[in-house]
Amino acid sequence: MRFAKAAALAAGTLLTLAPAASATTYTVAVGGSTTVGNVPFTATTGGVEMSTNYGLPLTCTSSILRGDVLRGATFSPPTASVIATITDSTWTGCLQPTIFNTQFTITQVGTWNVKADSSPVDGVFTGTITNIDAEFHSVVDDRCEYDVTGTVDYTFDSNTQTLNIDEGNFALTISNVVGCFGEVMDGDLLDFTGGWPMQPTTYAFSTTGGNVTVQ
Repeated sequence: MRFAKAAALAAGTLLTLAPAASATTYTVAVGGSTTVGNVPFTATTGGVEMSTNYGLPLTCTSSILRGDVLRGATFSPPTASVIATITDSTWTGCLQPTIFNTQFTITQVGTWNVKADSSPVDGVFTGTITNIDAEFHSVVDDRCEYDVTGTVDYTFDSNTQTLNIDEGNFALTISNVVGCFGEVMDGDLLDFTGGWPMQPTTYAFSTTGGNVTVQ
């Protein structure tokens, strides 16, 4: 019994001393290079459709995201790390048809962070775009305005160089509502999709340094 107890204690000690399995770390490359630096990017898409959790739609004919890929950035799933920043965006032809076909401008506030949090599978990985903050203003003054904040999910396909924003859970929150004829209220939620049935909004992604991959 003493020998058995000693053996068990020894085994326990070895298990305690054994190093924990380390997470796999991936590095962001642009044009095959992982040299640390910021590489400007542009991401463009056609039609964008949004909807509140009360079914109020808002559509835009096109959208452009601009910012920097953080070449050389690393991430170790499932821990999320920033791999790019969105510093500016343009939204064209935005219309809220149920509020008297009101035309809207959308203005980005601050920098939005693109975080990666999954291991790439066949060149595809996932993550979130955080710190989203935007001001929605009707072109006709005082008709309707509100702020939208929150986080959305995305998938990036390095084979096709496409950024797919796949947010179908009303994860964006509306606040600071002015006007809107009671159609939009503080606390309403906003969904961001590419059409009906709900599909990801696909952005064609390009940088000044070549294709984005992780390795």
